[in-house]
Amino acid sequence: MVFLSNSSHSRHHTPNFDPSQYPRTYRPSPGWRVFFITTGAIVVGISLLAGVDFARTSSGQSLATALVCFSGLCSLGIYTILWTVRFRVVLYPDSIEIQDVLSSRVLRRTDIVGRRVLPTRYVSTLLLVPSQGGKKLKISEVLQTDSAFQVWLAAIPDLDLKDRRNVEARIETDPELGLTPGDRAFRLQKAKKVSKVMNVVSLAAVFWGLWYPRPYQLVIAVLAVLPLVAIFLTSISKGIYQVEGRRNDPRPTLALVFICPGLILALRFFQDLQLVRWTQILAPSIVIGAVLTFLAVRSDFAVQKRPWAIAPTLLFLVVYGCGVVTQANALLDRSQPQLFEANVLAKHFSTGRSTTWYLTTGPWGAKQNGGDISVSRSLYYASAPGQTVCFRLFPGALTIPWYFVSACR
Repeated sequence: MVFLSNSSHSRHHTPNFDPSQYPRTYRPSPGWRVFFITTGAIVVGISLLAGVDFARTSSGQSLATALVCFSGLCSLGIYTILWTVRFRVVLYPDSIEIQDVLSSRVLRRTDIVGRRVLPTRYVSTLLLVPSQGGKKLKISEVLQTDSAFQVWLAAIPDLDLKDRRNVEARIETDPELGLTPGDRAFRLQKAKKVSKVMNVVSLAAVFWGLWYPRPYQLVIAVLAVLPLVAIFLTSISKGIYQVEGRRNDPRPTLALVFICPGLILALRFFQDLQLVRWTQILAPSIVIGAVLTFLAVRSDFAVQKRPWAIAPTLLFLVVYGCGVVTQANALLDRSQPQLFEANVLAKHFSTGRSTTWYLTTGPWGAKQNGGDISVSRSLYYASAPGQTVCFRLFPGALTIPWYFVSACR
């Protein structure tokens, strides 16, 4: 990957291309060089100190494994320092050369079919797209550049702008969106307002379902309905909405409405309830996801031209199908449960972005081998090895057995 400074995306007018100004060499800015070298040195120092300390206190296989890990970290730190010293981008009148630690690459200017900007969390990335499916060249915003760099890039087609103009032209000339350009523009503005409302409602429902799911049935109903409303809007809109959330598409997006509610539906079930056999929900979830994906993308002409872009939408809608199936199976179940007791053998928890609490239980009705089961934080601290917990087993409204565990009263 190549790195560019923030000055690389200046929007001011650039002068005509002058071949006599090249070649020109660009390196990471002083601030970024200090950052990379300092970070690399810290990683090397920590790796060496930790490796020496571990060698004094450990032996055998654990020592060998640790030394391999620390050697890898130390190598990464050294590589970062060497990269900072060695790396540079050289612009010639007719090509660009990237000099890395162990290699270099030259890409002729005439072989570059266009450029894109990929937004990332901290810095954006400039992408040079070569012809004939060659390897793309990525340039992130830590390279110290100047106006000559901008002039060199100016003649390369802006693929992001091209995509945006193609969609705008499609909207401006589509008779199904209105009889006149004014009608079509009015409809687009109206769709943007609807999209904002839908996205806000979707985010509110996500926080509601995540942090305070009360009343439970109402939360689940709202989360289940929102993606259906989004699919209805895309179906009747004649292409005025997009389903992906692409930044180069001027149409309003309903991507959040497709993605977020389904994730919370599934998460709520995983946290609140359990299935005896998870494989039973796969077939209906896939069917629901496939049908909804077909309905969602059939009105989005941009996705139809890029079939591979359907996969993310399908994935999230299958997750939505999973959440709908499991929640409907539980909330519509009016049968009386079977009650089982099991001994708590041990307990533990795992940490990461969130904490999951587990009880290890002995055998009970549906689980003859017992094992780990995720529980609420309150039940985790209320239970101790040697005590018992109660399992309530339901047949399920969709004949998918499910259960939940609680303290025995």
